[in-house]
Amino acid sequence: MRAQVGEAIRRWFAPREIIIRTSGRIQFVCLSTRAQLIATTMLGGVVLGALGASINLAVEQLHQYSRDMAVRQAEAAYDELLTAFGDFIQRAGGTIATADAEIAALAERTHPGSGMLPPGTDGAPVSGSGNAALKSALRDRLATFESDLRNVSERNRILVDELADLRHALRQAEIDRDGAIEARQAKAEQLADEMSKTRLLGNRGQALQRELAEVAARGASAEARINTLNAKVANLETEIRETNRRAGDIEEQARQLTVALSTAIEQRNRLQNERAVMAGTIGSLRHQLATLQESQANFVADLAERARNNIDDMEKTVAMTGLDVEELLQNIDEHRSGEGGPFIPASAGTGDENQQKLMESVATLGDQVERWEKLHMILRTLPLTAPIDSYYVSSTFGTRADPFNGKRALHEGVDMVSKLRSEVLATAPGTVTFAGWRGGYGRVVEIDHGLGIVTRYAHLHAINVKVGDLVDYRQEIGKLGSSGRSSGPHVHFEVRYNGRPLDPMAFLKAGRYVFKG
Repeated sequence: MRAQVGEAIRRWFAPREIIIRTSGRIQFVCLSTRAQLIATTMLGGVVLGALGASINLAVEQLHQYSRDMAVRQAEAAYDELLTAFGDFIQRAGGTIATADAEIAALAERTHPGSGMLPPGTDGAPVSGSGNAALKSALRDRLATFESDLRNVSERNRILVDELADLRHALRQAEIDRDGAIEARQAKAEQLADEMSKTRLLGNRGQALQRELAEVAARGASAEARINTLNAKVANLETEIRETNRRAGDIEEQARQLTVALSTAIEQRNRLQNERAVMAGTIGSLRHQLATLQESQANFVADLAERARNNIDDMEKTVAMTGLDVEELLQNIDEHRSGEGGPFIPASAGTGDENQQKLMESVATLGDQVERWEKLHMILRTLPLTAPIDSYYVSSTFGTRADPFNGKRALHEGVDMVSKLRSEVLATAPGTVTFAGWRGGYGRVVEIDHGLGIVTRYAHLHAINVKVGDLVDYRQEIGKLGSSGRSSGPHVHFEVRYNGRPLDPMAFLKAGRYVFKG
């Protein structure tokens, strides 16, 4: 597995050379595999950073949605509490109405025909149409509670006064009873004396006995009335205690409801403040995200534009050689196989305008980078420099007069004259496909650079490579000579595309365009 990964890395990130020409001197800068990997990683980091920011925004929006749900649940709980408070108010109103009815009945029994009736209570449930209406209704209901409690206290005071009057009447009746008993006893003693003195007066004695019986009957009747009054007083005291207990329960319930209402209002206000703060934070984050996305989109668009300009220069360079750019790109696609998998269409997405702009810019940049890589591979295979450092052209590409017989002949390369045994260099990386003697060409080296491009170096004095060797750009492959059918020291240089000869000077012109400035 590691070998396969290493092979893939070497294939995709093979060392590349950059040619720099300064004041007539040519320098070469080699981009190692590691440097290309670092540059690719940095570019991927930029793209992943943008995607990470989008994902963080989605997560933050999800968290904000959870907090909004918590706020709405708290508000629902607050509405339920207010509804329960209204129901309790209704039940409390019914309780007060019942207590008032009982007190009125008690007052009616105590003072028949007095017309004392408790104040009316409607017992209507509190409306939940809005917080302001609910607060007003609750305050009105609490005011009603306080008024009813004051009425109950006033009625209790009246009952206490009536109880005091009854107790005074009871004490007066007891005094009258005691006086009647004493008077009866005195009368009985007087009658006994009289009876003893007037024993003979029978008629008078009978009258006195009847009078004594009447006095005894009146005393018994008075005692019965006193017992009845005592029973009524006891019942009245029991009813007063029950009324006071109910009034205390109502006061406690009203206090608890007041505390619950204050707590609910405080919680509602705190939640509203927190929600306002959250809304401000979300707005700030969304503004920051929009700014970041716009900045990233502009940055990516700038990179894409620079890549486009570089691609235009590279395409112009390839076109100057006479080759078809699109045909070469298609050849690269045919050689870059090993991809596949099921087709899964990408979702259209629902992001905002900045996010869509960023994704479109990233996609455009990706296309531009892919095309740039292909063009770079093409340029790397093209022989854009001469095979010798110092030379002059003695014979150009095309038809010419043969140097030996003077007849018109086709010349499929260019002849470059230089010093004998000068270094002959490979004009691009490739594989040696021929190294040896070939008729009138003398000693020849042929190099396959890929994509159908082959270069030929003829009339060499010596050959330094063999078939199958992998040669690098500007690697020495032999020495300049005059072997074969040659009139003097030079190198015959050919460029062929799919077996068809092309003018090498067009490639050298394109090379000068690349290395200009």
